[in-house]
Amino acid sequence: MLKDAYGNGLSTTSADARDAYDLGVRRFLGAEPGVEAAFNAAIEADADFALAHIGLARELQLRAERDRVNACIAHADELSAGLTSREASHIHTSTLLLTGKGADARRYVYEHVKEWPRDVLIAQMCAGVFGLIGFSGSPGRESEQLSFLSGIAPAYGDDWWLLSQLAFAQLEVGQLEQAEINIEAALDGNSDSAHSKHVKAHLFYEQLRDDEGLDYLTGQWKGYDPSASLYNHISWHIGLWSLESGRLDQMWQVLDDHMAPEVSSGPPLNVLTDHVALLFRAELAGVEVPAERWTKLSDYALAKFPKPGLGFADMHAAIAHAKGGRPDRVEDIIERARGPVADLTKLLARGFLQMASQNWREAAGAFVEVQPGPPVLSPVVAEIYAVDEDRRAALARQVAEGMTRVDGLVDIDTTLESPTRQWEVVVDRDRAARLGVSQAQVVAALQTALGGTNVGFLHDDHAKYPVPIRVILGEGDKAQPSVLLSLNVRSRGGTLVPLASIADVREADWMGAIYHKDLLPVTYVTADMAGEIDSPLYGMFAMVERLNQQAGAPEQYFIDQPPLPEKGTLKWDGEWQITYETFRDMGAAYSVGVFMIFVLLVAQFRSYILPLVIMAPIPLTLIGIMPGHALLGREFTATSMIGMIALAGIIVRNSILLVVFIRQLIEEGVELDEAVVLAGAVRIKPIALTAISAMVGAYFILNDPIFNGLAISLVFGLAMSTLLTVLVVPLLYYTLARCKWV
Repeated sequence: MLKDAYGNGLSTTSADARDAYDLGVRRFLGAEPGVEAAFNAAIEADADFALAHIGLARELQLRAERDRVNACIAHADELSAGLTSREASHIHTSTLLLTGKGADARRYVYEHVKEWPRDVLIAQMCAGVFGLIGFSGSPGRESEQLSFLSGIAPAYGDDWWLLSQLAFAQLEVGQLEQAEINIEAALDGNSDSAHSKHVKAHLFYEQLRDDEGLDYLTGQWKGYDPSASLYNHISWHIGLWSLESGRLDQMWQVLDDHMAPEVSSGPPLNVLTDHVALLFRAELAGVEVPAERWTKLSDYALAKFPKPGLGFADMHAAIAHAKGGRPDRVEDIIERARGPVADLTKLLARGFLQMASQNWREAAGAFVEVQPGPPVLSPVVAEIYAVDEDRRAALARQVAEGMTRVDGLVDIDTTLESPTRQWEVVVDRDRAARLGVSQAQVVAALQTALGGTNVGFLHDDHAKYPVPIRVILGEGDKAQPSVLLSLNVRSRGGTLVPLASIADVREADWMGAIYHKDLLPVTYVTADMAGEIDSPLYGMFAMVERLNQQAGAPEQYFIDQPPLPEKGTLKWDGEWQITYETFRDMGAAYSVGVFMIFVLLVAQFRSYILPLVIMAPIPLTLIGIMPGHALLGREFTATSMIGMIALAGIIVRNSILLVVFIRQLIEEGVELDEAVVLAGAVRIKPIALTAISAMVGAYFILNDPIFNGLAISLVFGLAMSTLLTVLVVPLLYYTLARCKWV
């Protein structure tokens, strides 16, 4: 069986097909020109070479040739029968990537490289800034990418591609020295790799060597084929450096001669995003950008990406449309955005639209979420309980997948961890005992090397506090098992014993963290709510309805802690739980408060009917509170409830003023009709002054992100209830007095 350049068996008998395929892989990994030609040559040599078809699809995807990509996938699928298990897995994983199923592809990549770590085109999916890890946006992705590459590094040795990707991952976590060593070695292995040159440019940037970086990249860029996939992006780097250094003429030249849609032959995604990103940064730096440039990019975005669905393209297209004075196209993106980042795309599009209109307050509201919120794990939390770990994981993925289909739910995540590997240090206890070394010593040595240990303090006359002296391995050394095993521990006899002589480092599966709540194993699914309806309860109950319609969905609980059945249960938590408990307790407090007011009034007036007249305006406050919230577009929050409770006392006070004055007038001999009218006329001034004073005080906190609900309740509730009090209370008293009930 023929093998590729990385030692993987190939289901082709044509050496020419193999050689052309190896060339295509090398050019693809290095972002070199001629990738499509190489894969086509492999297909011409052997039309049944399935991996050549799927490799071609990978290149065509970069150029947004969707129809040709689908044709290549279909052809590779037809040829999948009779392939080796590696090749079949290769095609399956690649198909997931090419069809937009990034999360599934990422999971399959981890599984694939466990068995075939040198299947470089599969490993490449999780490498680089645009890989499935780097482009995921998930917290900790930089460390995960370094861990992934470090895990497969032993299988590649000094391979230039692995070293270049490892260098970039190290740059992302600040390991600049090790990154510089690796990228120079990568360029020694393949001096034609544009990817490696791109990484070196990033290194210059991180080292604050802007002038050197610009000169280096410009020199390399001049000999780079404009048809290659990375040409546009490298041009963007040169344009950005030119902008930062104040060389505006050079920036405009790069834009016009190399990046403009009419001259660039790069992937349409790069042409759009790089050009928009540079112009947008230029505007933020105070450079005037003619409207015609934005209009041209808007037309290009509409031509190349007519249907929203690719989040990265949609975000940049929204900028072009907004700046080009075409809000209707931005609205179209907001309306039709699809995919895993659709909600984020909609938020950004709204923000860019407001920025273009110079509505800065609204733009800030679109880009920045108001904090703080309630002390919860996330606004929407689904707690998945089941005895079996696999069952919990399956239910968590089911719920998370369902949340992606609920409009408004964003930042969907789970506590499930991606498959990864870990190193285990296994101590040979017998040998360690013979050499006089305990396991505790081994643990202490590793803890010092990996986590650091303070061994003393540096006392300085000029420092307020002593500076700790901390011993710890460098980040690059931590990733090398050989370095760890070279550490020495002191035996009971005083000799230094290297760890390599008493311990071994083995690679094993990382079992992951296991979460518990109330002593029960649980898996969390979290989400946030965005859009016009910000309350997470709407998204949660939309998901509740969706689960109720699904077969095999877990039983749902809202208040009580669920049991732990075999099939699994779901407990809704997050802001729902806080909201329920808050309004439950405040509702109870409100009820008790109203009852105590009633008791006090009964004791004062020696009547059960008259207190009801006095308290009648209390529910009338809702006539002002609810429309007030709707008018200002605010949710009814806990602070709104506090304002509603406070209003009860204020309104009762106003009613007492009216009723007492009416009774005084009647005792003085004034007729009922005249007493009621006179009471309203005389007492309206103190009642109105009380209400206006409270409303003016509350007005100044209407824009407070937390207490605006309190202010709305006071302002609108007082306005409406005060008006109604001077009408309802006299009328009620008059009616009941005529009936001799009061």
